[in-house]
Amino acid sequence: MVGETFNAGIVYDVFRSTHLKREIRWPGPRLAAEDDSWQHLLARLNNHAGQLLTERGAHHVCPHGGDRCSCLFRTVGDAVQAAIRLQQSMCDFNERESLQWTPLSIHIGVGHGPTRIGPADVVGTVDSGSLDEAGRLVGHCPPGHVLLSKSAYGILESRSEQMPMRPGPEVDGRPTCVLLARAELPLQREQAGILAPKKFTPQQQRSMPLVVVPSWDVLRPPAQVGLTSLAQCLRDKVAVVLGETREAPEQSSPIHHAAATSDAVGAVECVSALPANSDVVGAVDEWEDTQDLAFKRSVVIIGSPATNLYAHTVNQYMRPARFDASNTSLLVYGPGSDEVVARYPKEEHSPRTRHYGLVLLCRNPFGPGTLGSGPEESDPPRWLLWVAGITGMATQVAARFARDIVAASDPDVFLKERGLRGQETPIGVIVRASPEGPWQADEYHRRWRIAGYEVEQWVLRDV
Repeated sequence: MVGETFNAGIVYDVFRSTHLKREIRWPGPRLAAEDDSWQHLLARLNNHAGQLLTERGAHHVCPHGGDRCSCLFRTVGDAVQAAIRLQQSMCDFNERESLQWTPLSIHIGVGHGPTRIGPADVVGTVDSGSLDEAGRLVGHCPPGHVLLSKSAYGILESRSEQMPMRPGPEVDGRPTCVLLARAELPLQREQAGILAPKKFTPQQQRSMPLVVVPSWDVLRPPAQVGLTSLAQCLRDKVAVVLGETREAPEQSSPIHHAAATSDAVGAVECVSALPANSDVVGAVDEWEDTQDLAFKRSVVIIGSPATNLYAHTVNQYMRPARFDASNTSLLVYGPGSDEVVARYPKEEHSPRTRHYGLVLLCRNPFGPGTLGSGPEESDPPRWLLWVAGITGMATQVAARFARDIVAASDPDVFLKERGLRGQETPIGVIVRASPEGPWQADEYHRRWRIAGYEVEQWVLRDV
């Protein structure tokens, strides 16, 4: 036997597997030990993926450590089609395995290049350019997606196997492509049903980020992290996500309001107050490649669920404080319960006092980085700072609060001067626009900068 030649390879990896093992919520009966439960879950995933890939032409399917697997294909087209089908199967896999609270998400790299396997060779011990390339790509691939090299895409294009793609992040200084076929998680499928008859536009569907840790128990910041450590949380690799300024808002979509240009002003002023940070990038919620930034960086979302797709995506997971279904009120919840303990604006407030904003800090739900603090951790924690308001002016004053505490020489004193009592550092705050002088907040609309605010309520982590 002279051996075989394969021209493409794929590597899939369970996104944030180390952290999921530590934080996963098990809704069904456990095995004798948690580690056994986790290994059995990975074994079921690898059996599912191995069978699907083999049926679609994969050879030498080889798991690595349980949470990563590689295989070879004769053509790039076969590899890409198998990768797409594997991603599309993940929602059903998660539903079947009863992991509604903490579903598994995978990302897939597709590499191109000849690999020759002789009769006595063992995959994993022979040089394989395609698998090496796929292994490098998978680390830069957003969860739920498929990333392939430009050379692999060139092979598809030359053979008229055109597939919908978009530009991906550079890897080793070379361009990549992201396939526009991605996985859904069960909660996203459920969310789409809840929102009917409101439907996302096709562009919004392509741009919606994947929430890989849909649980406040995981997203809650640790005890040592709160508003006083905001500048430290945003010290490196930050993506600021603004809502799109839509010329003709789609009223049938849940994201139907145009984002105010003043949102960008607030973002600029907040970020400018940070200590020197040369790695801050801006992005728009409906840019599809914003997902490439959101899972690898700390994220600052500016805007409410009505104006920002990312805000709409995270709102339902923010257990301590979030917007109501109509996006006209801010709700604060009691510790460990679904009971609303405060609503802003309050019923007795007039329409003139509707300018309430929210600042909230938690782990990044799109890719939380390290969830522990042990010396073995190499991936730094990633955070989410959400700055939003019921109105555009409310978002302005919320951003002003964030800017002021980041710039404060002593954040603890800053909070006490604004009425904080007690020892616990809050993770968020509700503020109200409160301009100085005889003018009402509504008079500032599209006329003047509004910077004055009052703190209405602190948001604590213990919920």
